[in-house]
Amino acid sequence: SSDLLTRLIHNNIQVSGISVKLQETKPGHIFVSIPSTRHDNKQKRLAQLKTAEELGAIMLITYLPYTPEKATTFCCQVADSRKALAEISVTFYKNPSRSLYVIGVTGTCGKTSTCFIIESVLKSSGKKVGLIGSVYNRYGNVSTSSNYTTPEANNLQKLLRIMKDAGCDTIVMEVSSHGLKLNRVLGVEFDLVVYTNFSQDHLDFHPTMEDYFESKMKLFEDFVANSNLKGKKTTALVNLDDPMGPTIMERCQAGSKRGLTIQKPLSDLTISCNASGIKGRILGVEVNSELIGEFNAYNIAIAIEVGLVVGLTHFDIARGVESITHIPGRFERIQNDRGLNVFVDFAHKPEAFESILRTTVKLKNNLEKIIVVFGCGGNRDVLKRPQMAKISARYCDKIWVTTDNSRTEDAKSIFKGIFSGFDDEEKKKVSIEIDRKEAIRQAIENAERGDFVLICGKGHESHQNIGGSNISFDDREVARAYLTNYKNFQK
Repeated sequence: SSDLLTRLIHNNIQVSGISVKLQETKPGHIFVSIPSTRHDNKQKRLAQLKTAEELGAIMLITYLPYTPEKATTFCCQVADSRKALAEISVTFYKNPSRSLYVIGVTGTCGKTSTCFIIESVLKSSGKKVGLIGSVYNRYGNVSTSSNYTTPEANNLQKLLRIMKDAGCDTIVMEVSSHGLKLNRVLGVEFDLVVYTNFSQDHLDFHPTMEDYFESKMKLFEDFVANSNLKGKKTTALVNLDDPMGPTIMERCQAGSKRGLTIQKPLSDLTISCNASGIKGRILGVEVNSELIGEFNAYNIAIAIEVGLVVGLTHFDIARGVESITHIPGRFERIQNDRGLNVFVDFAHKPEAFESILRTTVKLKNNLEKIIVVFGCGGNRDVLKRPQMAKISARYCDKIWVTTDNSRTEDAKSIFKGIFSGFDDEEKKKVSIEIDRKEAIRQAIENAERGDFVLICGKGHESHQNIGGSNISFDDREVARAYLTNYKNFQK
């Protein structure tokens, strides 16, 4: 596909950019038509090609037959337009990952937290780090909101080029199963790939759990092999405490493999996890962290191991771990003067949800209650809805079921799926409130000093998708507003 650029150059045609969306298409762009991941409308794709041509695109890359209306417009039909998009983007942006140290983190849970901690560890040693992930993309003093955990290939390569030109020497990025299956990271040359864990998620996108796992495997097989071919000696870091860890280790094509375990008896592991944080020694590094929970002990252990692979000192690693006090929307404490333990978390899949609740049980005493607010996304995996209900009933004293990005699905249909997971006795401690803001208010209002209130599902998100439209909504702001001024809180 990089030959397409050569063809344009030979015709003295200047390319100004690459786009996959009409609203981003400008004169001089290469427009790449990519199929929808859900229901592909070929007539709509053909109409988009015509519009892209009208907007000034000088080349159209498509998986469908198309004849341009202008004699000056180049058109190339390819078997896989996503692959072509990745390859041409690497060439156009001059392969920025080749001269960067790129760390890719994949897994069902923990990607965001792990990447934040790794970023902090690397920066503590003086490295110039670019962070790419689901909360935001940032480098230096620049921070931009993120639409995808792993950006589309053209935006990813552009971002890597911007970060490289801004002086970054190291990239830490979340690599999602979507990003892997859809070839968004094709052409990225990785130096270090990290596996956190694997559990049920994204079954609205992946037809089976096997397909989901095989998509994750692409990072450790195809993309690692490609990085090795390009001259990088890629290292793989795998969590062996996860059931799928040994399989990843066995099939991984990396030149160097490192397994990580913190469950087995280790002479260099002595930690305590409580409501004030995580303290002790992990992999020989003294840890004093305000982050809470066993799951964060894993995230910290991975970040420490990354620091050791990169060659950092124990002092810099320890300083980096200690300096990160919270991660946006990840078991984020909402401070208040009412003596309540209120946390907002992104957990919206069964394993993450259970991990958060299991951690909370260990933090509370016998008299303190656990109250949870959660929902399930519309137009998404329906199988997890009763599972989420059963998990909440197992650990919580009071439960509020509410909306969580219902999108175009009827909220009542979602509630029905969730409620099917409760037995008759469990239903007695469940309240349904379609208004998420009101559900958060009721949950906090029903809490007494010392109780734990967990608001799960949306984490860092600043909007709620209802009926296909986004409205401004942030769980943290809603909880903070009520806790700060609950007497005058507007319902």
